[in-house]
Amino acid sequence: QPKGESAKMKITALGLAVLTILVVTALLPTAIAQEVPTHVVISEVQIATNEFVELYNPTNSAINMTDWHWCYFSDGRDWNNSHRDKVFPTGAIIQAHGFYLIGLKGFPEPSSDWQVYNSTQLADSGSVGIFPWDPDTKTAEEAKAGRIDAVG
Repeated sequence: QPKGESAKMKITALGLAVLTILVVTALLPTAIAQEVPTHVVISEVQIATNEFVELYNPTNSAINMTDWHWCYFSDGRDWNNSHRDKVFPTGAIIQAHGFYLIGLKGFPEPSSDWQVYNSTQLADSGSVGIFPWDPDTKTAEEAKAGRIDAVG
């Protein structure tokens, strides 16, 4: 074979190999990267019987929640018009990668980190939020933008 033909065959073979790798890579399942929050999140809420709100700290550091606000907003309320508003107690710490359980109606008191209420607090509709300050002292937009997390 002439030298030019051999070089063309090598380039064609290399091109086919690269194309094959690209096609196979494109067809392989890919993992969807999820951003890990850098703040406390509401990880679970249970209503009706043994009501509770569970918080999770996805960070690598303990977080002091002293003086934060836990709020319940019944359906249709603005973020600066809470139906219930309780201030986290002094020493409310959530450890790195740890959970913090807020007990409500019917929840066994020794099992929770903080027993907020012993009566029905949550409805089938509405929202629960945690704030670094009292949201009722802000505009609805400020409260919504400044919340640490909310569900509902």
